[in-house]
Amino acid sequence: MYSLINELKEAFTIKEAWEKLYAIYGDRFLKALEAVDLGHVKKYLLTPSGRFFWVVVGKERDYWVLPGFFCTCDDFYVNVVTRARSKYCYHLLAQALAEALLKYEVFNVSDEEGEALIAEWRTMVKNHKIHSKKVKRNY
Repeated sequence: MYSLINELKEAFTIKEAWEKLYAIYGDRFLKALEAVDLGHVKKYLLTPSGRFFWVVVGKERDYWVLPGFFCTCDDFYVNVVTRARSKYCYHLLAQALAEALLKYEVFNVSDEEGEALIAEWRTMVKNHKIHSKKVKRNY
């Protein structure tokens, strides 16, 4: 995904790049672009370690994103991992677009604050997964 975005930045006009991304990702690209435009992509920089992580504010909650690899949203689990209907959820696309366009908010936090945030997101994901198992899905 990153190589595609970088190629598009270098080889095409913005309009051509958007058209190509829409052709590949469809409505996921539009949702990702909207998330970027609304400032929903956040990068947390931890000091003094220099570690960082990404978060995309979604419709229901914040989602922890490992660029190009993983997202904590249900769509990633269901349609990317389980059903293989797509390579990326819109949160992953939004993070990649925001990084390529340098359009994201940066939060500088201490290592301790960062660890607390990560623990909070892990708890939210765990609680959400437990709750999701209790709800009957009509797929």
